[in-house]
Amino acid sequence: FVARLVKMKGIESALKAAKDISKKLPGFKLFVVGDGDLGYVQELKDYVNLNHLQKNVEFLGKISDQERNSLYTRCHFLIHPSFKEGFGLTVLEAASSSTPTIAKKGSSMDELIVNGKTGLLFDDDKQISTLFLKYFGSKEYVILAVNALRMSQRYDWKQVLSNSKSITQI
Repeated sequence: FVARLVKMKGIESALKAAKDISKKLPGFKLFVVGDGDLGYVQELKDYVNLNHLQKNVEFLGKISDQERNSLYTRCHFLIHPSFKEGFGLTVLEAASSSTPTIAKKGSSMDELIVNGKTGLLFDDDKQISTLFLKYFGSKEYVILAVNALRMSQRYDWKQVLSNSKSITQI
């Protein structure tokens, strides 16, 4: 999970999914990257403690771009349950490390993710854990990872800038 720690980004949904996933995969780890209001962050940490998820959830706070990119390469999925998003740069960042995203349908992630091809989309938050468990370690996961990387390569910012400059010169 990489985002500001605010309700609209869906961190609570990611923590509930971590609880469900860790029942089937005790070694599961959710890395939470980002920060927010100290009171709210404490509520999230209290949820983790109350549900005995200390071994499964690690709050990293703000980290450097290099640390974040290294983390993406170690993770199987980016969990992105945000209710609303502008563009979803984190989806592309993760995909550039061959890490597909599990994201909420209708959050504008549908514009980046082709469901079942470059990542996974869900309607109901309870589907996060189901999708994770279905694809984790499967042949289909490998295909998602390869396709996520290919999708990210279409967003070459030098090419986007070049195209943008040529459009403005018309």
